[in-house]
Amino acid sequence: MIDRADANYTWDTIPEFTEELEGAESFSNDGSAVYLEYIPDVVYSVKDNTELHLQIIRPTLYFEPDKIFPIVILIKGSAWLKQEMYKDIPMFAKLAERGFVVAVMEYRHSGIATFPAQNIDAKNAIRFMRAHAAEYSGDPDNIFLMGGSSGGHVAVITGMTLDSDLYDEPDSDVPADIRGIIDMYGPMEMTIPAAFPINTMQGKPGTPEYALIGFDMNEHPEKMAPLLGKTYLDHDFAPMLIIHGTKDRMCNFEQTKRFYNDMKAAGKDVRLVMIKGADHGGSAFWCKEALDIYEGFLRQHLQ
Repeated sequence: MIDRADANYTWDTIPEFTEELEGAESFSNDGSAVYLEYIPDVVYSVKDNTELHLQIIRPTLYFEPDKIFPIVILIKGSAWLKQEMYKDIPMFAKLAERGFVVAVMEYRHSGIATFPAQNIDAKNAIRFMRAHAAEYSGDPDNIFLMGGSSGGHVAVITGMTLDSDLYDEPDSDVPADIRGIIDMYGPMEMTIPAAFPINTMQGKPGTPEYALIGFDMNEHPEKMAPLLGKTYLDHDFAPMLIIHGTKDRMCNFEQTKRFYNDMKAAGKDVRLVMIKGADHGGSAFWCKEALDIYEGFLRQHLQ
C-alpha cells in the first residue's frame, strides 16, 4: 500500500498492489512484448531541391528501454514512380515487432530523376541511419537493405555496389555498410522477353522502365548493363535473400531464376525462397512463414 505520493518512485521502488480482488483476473508482465513507436517523415537527405524522408518504426522493450536493435532500411516498390509512403506502415510493423528498427525509405522517383538517383539516395539513407542510429534505438553495425519490386531492384543494385564509388554522391563521410540484402520480387533481369508479363510495351515510351532510364531498351540494349544484377557479380557484397511468387504477373519469375542461377555460378552467398501461387506482393509476403524467413536471415547475418 502507498502511504504517500513520492515523485522519486521508480518501477523498482513503488510498492506493488498485491491484494486479491473477487472476480478480477490478472496476468504477469514478463517484459517480452514489443512496444512500437512510429516516427513519420524524418528527412535524411535533400537532393534536387527535394526533401527525402524515412518512415521509422522503433521497437522498445519494457524492461530494457535502452536496448538497441538491428536496422532494416525498407524500400517500397512503386515501379520507380512516386511512392505511397504511408499505407503499408501497419504491415511493415510486423517486422519491427520482431525486434528490428524499420526505416521505410523514400527515393527520388523517375519523374524527378532517372537511374541511378534512387541508388544514390539509398546509400545516403544507410549513412543517415548509421549516423543517427542511437536516436532510433538502432544498432549502427547491423544495417540491412530490403526492398520489394522496384524497391528490390534499388536494394540489390545498391547493395551490390557498396564496395565501389558507383552511383554515389555521399552526404557525409559515414561508411555505407550493410550486413545483408533482401530482394522481394525485384526485376533484376528486365531485358528478357516478357520480363513484365502484363506490359505489352516493355521498355518503350510510357512504361515505368523507360521513365527510369530515359531510353527504349529495345533500341539500345547495349546501355542496359547497369540495370542488370548480373553486371555486378564481380563485386564484393553482403549475403542476399531473394523471395518471389511463382505466379507473378508484374515481374516474371524467370528474372529471378536467371539472377539466382548467375549468383550461384559466381559463388555468391544467396538464398532463394519461392512462394508457390503468390502474385506480385501482397499478404503472402507478410504472413508468419515469410516473416520467419526474413527474421532468420537477418539474425543469421548479425555482426
